[in-house]
Amino acid sequence: MYPEDDMNILGDYLMYKCYPDYTAHRLGLPLDRDTDPELATDKHKGRAITVGLWTLDTDSREPMRDVLMRLDPSDIHKLN
Repeated sequence: MYPEDDMNILGDYLMYKCYPDYTAHRLGLPLDRDTDPELATDKHKGRAITVGLWTLDTDSREPMRDVLMRLDPSDIHKLN
């Protein structure tokens, strides 16, 4: 997961969209208008891959989709 990735909730699914070409390009260059994920739009990011993660809600724990939506995307890549 990288700062330019997008997540949203669609029913019981957590939709995760990543931009592999944009990410590879961004990681190889210094930060500027073309590589700053905060300034980039979907049009700038190019090809996208979307994964839908189905979540099973139970009373014993908080739903995964709610937990992931609280994460700060700029910190997620530091976990690797």
